[in-house]
Formats: sequence, structure tokens, C-alpha cells
Amino acid sequence: MVNLILTQIRSEMGKLELDETFTARAEINELLLRELDISTDPWGVKVTRVELRDIVPSKAVQDSMELQMAAERRKRAAVLTSEGERESAVNSARGRAEADVLGAEARQKAAILDAEADQKAIVLRAQAYRQEEVLKAQATSEAMQVIARTLKADPGARDALQFLLAKNYIETSEEIGTSGSSKVMFMDPRSIPATLEGMRSIVGSLDAADIKQPES
Repeated sequence: MVNLILTQIRSEMGKLELDETFTARAEINELLLRELDISTDPWGVKVTRVELRDIVPSKAVQDSMELQMAAERRKRAAVLTSEGERESAVNSARGRAEADVLGAEARQKAAILDAEADQKAIVLRAQAYRQEEVLKAQATSEAMQVIARTLKADPGARDALQFLLAKNYIETSEEIGTSGSSKVMFMDPRSIPATLEGMRSIVGSLDAADIKQPES
């Protein structure tokens, strides 16, 4: 039975890796129990328990195990170091990517805000210009209504109106004459006699007392 047990132990231990010989003791005991019980059954012996008390490897095996353990520790340390470096690189790249995305979003929002501000400014200027034109049109319309009522009430005011138009034309001509741009003026010849006649009527209707003498 001793020889059988030793042979069986050698057979089972040979199937295991070096590290497994210290961690698979319960499995080895179970295998030995089963094999020994079968082998000793013809002898009338019943094996109920098998227990490995100690496993003592040789000096060479111990040295090999120590080298293996040291190599395993170095490998694990290298793996942990590389994983740490990889995670650090991934985190750095992810941080740069997020920073780029945030920067792009900020620039996009700034561009949108600038465009909205420009749009609002254009709309406000257009509204102000439109309101100004409306006020001008209203003023012009009111002025024309006043002139129409005046002409209707006093037909002689037509000469005064022609005089004002002639005066406005002369002032405009002076402004054009003093400008540095090209000077081209167009006037309807048919309006000149009427204008001169209006000026003549107004000047002729003034009394000597109405004309102020220049101060000496």
C-alpha cells in the first residue's frame, strides 16, 4: 500500500503545474482516495481518508519556484505599470479632446451671439430708419396739406410758393457750385418764367415801408 500510495502521488503530482502543487491539495487528496479505494478493494481494505501532511520540494525546485515567483512579480509590476501609463495616456487624450470640444462649442456660441447681435443691430437701424422716413413722410404730408389749405384760402399765396421754390433752387445751386464734384444741373425752362413772375409779383407788392434799410 505504501508503494502504491507513493506511485499514485508521483503520478498525480506530475500532472500538476508547480504552483498548483501547493493550492490543489484537496483535489489531490480526493484523487488519491478514489484511486486507492479502488486498488485496495480486492484486498478487503476500505480506504476512507487520505491526507497529504506536507509537500517538501527539493532545493533545485525551491530555487526554481523562487525565480518563477520573482519573474511573476516583475511581470505583474510591468503589466500594472503599462496599464497605468495607458490609462494616463487615455485620460490625457480624453481631457484634450474634451477641452477641444468645449473650446469649439464656446467659439460656436460666441459666433452665434455675435451674429444675433449684428442681426438685432441691423433690425434696430432699419426700424429707426423706417420710423425716421415715416416721420419725414408725415411731416411732408402735413406741410403739403398746410400749403394746399393756404393756397385754397389765399390764391395769391401761389406767388410766394413760387418764390420759395426759386430761393430753394438758388441755395441748392450755390451748394452744388461749392462742391468738388462734377456740376451738372437740369431745370425745366417752362418753370423759369413762372418763377420770375412770382418773384416779381412779391417784390412789386411790397411797400417802401416794408423794405428795411441797411443800418449805417
